[in-house]
Amino acid sequence: MWPPHVPIFSESADKLAEMINTMSGGRLNIRTFGGGELVPPLQAFDAVSQGMVQMGHGASYYWAGKSPATQFLQQSPLV
Repeated sequence: MWPPHVPIFSESADKLAEMINTMSGGRLNIRTFGGGELVPPLQAFDAVSQGMVQMGHGASYYWAGKSPATQFLQQSPLV
């Protein structure tokens, strides 16, 4: 959802990918892409729902009309 290398938002996704790669001993290799590199930024939820990508990163307030339950999710950056 976020442009590449945006402080806090895309950097937290990069950090999460790095941590998962390390903790899995390389068995899980997650590559991150910025908004617009694979799908338009505000279509990340749809891309995951339709199986076009395996996971996405964004803010739940963008998904209000797609799934009411997402409003209860809270995003917090990784440290």
